[in-house]
Amino acid sequence: LAFFGFFSSALSFASAGEMNNASRLFVQSMMSRPLLTEAQALDMYIDCCKVYGDPCRRDKTQFKLFVNEINKHLKGLFMSISKTSREDTGIPVWSLTNQREDEGSKLATTYSKSEIGFFKQLVEAIAQADEGIISSAQAFNVELERSMTKADMQIVLDRFVCDEWLLKTEEGFSFGPRATLELKVHLQSVFPDDVRNCFLCRDTCFLGQCCSSAACEGKAHIPCLQRKKHAVKTDLKCTECGSLWTRPIPPPSAELLALWEEGDGGASSAADGSSSATEGAAAATT
Repeated sequence: LAFFGFFSSALSFASAGEMNNASRLFVQSMMSRPLLTEAQALDMYIDCCKVYGDPCRRDKTQFKLFVNEINKHLKGLFMSISKTSREDTGIPVWSLTNQREDEGSKLATTYSKSEIGFFKQLVEAIAQADEGIISSAQAFNVELERSMTKADMQIVLDRFVCDEWLLKTEEGFSFGPRATLELKVHLQSVFPDDVRNCFLCRDTCFLGQCCSSAACEGKAHIPCLQRKKHAVKTDLKCTECGSLWTRPIPPPSAELLALWEEGDGGASSAADGSSSATEGAAAATT
């Protein structure tokens, strides 16, 4: 891709004599992967260090220090290696993200003008949806200029999902983890009346459950609700209005339960130790 070719050259120039070889190899490896699970990111970290004989161990704290050091060099390039939790599963993931604030700049090198226009319309529809999700029919109907056929839109939607910009569920489409990482600040600025925070972790919540009380604007990530329910073993209440949480909460996955046992529920940060969604949910139970 043209952008990553430029970025790779800029990285080599900007980090010459500063970023070590293992760090540079790690960034270059991430450029070919839109998203990594935490296990994959740790494996890549170990492999890059081994190539150059750098001392390392499979330790999350050491890995975060490694990423923090890389991010100091990426700041001037408006890039960052960031971590978030998937809003659908709560599983932590890592990505090399573009820190420029508009959605067009993030897709400009990989999608056509009409595809970017389609994405912007999808972003607006999803951001304004109460629970952060739109049906497939709504997704096809947002393309107002009709510059794409339905078959073309399906192909592009599949690409958005594959590239982790969108998430496909049984109900329709929501923001994928790349969108929640890279577009959060932009969406908070453009849609301040529509974007809400999870009342458990206090992080931005796009895909989640809304309080059943019509007068309440309480909203929470499903993984946050799952963790709180798992911790307290009693009926949950909306912390915004105090009413009982009557929405059905699906059971957590075995993978998420294992992460809780390890004391890690994922985080939304640039590896700087910001609060995590499920860590915030745990704190809310005390």
